Amino acid sequence: MQEQVDEDVLCMVGERFQKSLISLELRACQKVNDKAIIGMCERLSGFHQLLRNTIEPQNDEERYKIMHLMNKNQNLENNNNLEFLNLADLKKISDSSMKSIAFNLFNKLQDLSIWGSYFITDQGLLSLCTANNEYFMRINYCGCYKISDDSRQWISS
Repeated sequence: MQEQVDEDVLCMVGERFQKSLISLELRACQKVNDKAIIGMCERLSGFHQLLRNTIEPQNDEERYKIMHLMNKNQNLENNNNLEFLNLADLKKISDSSMKSIAFNLFNKLQDLSIWGSYFITDQGLLSLCTANNEYFMRINYCGCYKISDDSRQWISS
């Protein structure tokens, strides 16, 4: 089943289970990449609607700037209820996925596992650490060797 989970499947999961999904296990799904995670996150939060009538953003900064400005004008509510997300051993995700999680899913997320996802760096971790979430309790980032010891201090503060 793991080899069948791809961008289309995750986007469908995000749309169909937007309000009811509490826990999601994607460990070792080899076709899952940043685009798949971003698509799922934006559908779970409902923010994908903001981008429907715009030109596809060229980078993360542009994407979140557009979404922030449009959300400010339309005041959309984040409908995401995801509390537990396991992205362990996903070799094709990077800081872009972490930024999307921080922007779209961090309102309720309590537990995130990214162990073995070795393209995630200090910047990805910083995205999570600077997002406002009173519920977040645990992150497993073992094997994410691009996260420095200095960055690990952010988690405890």
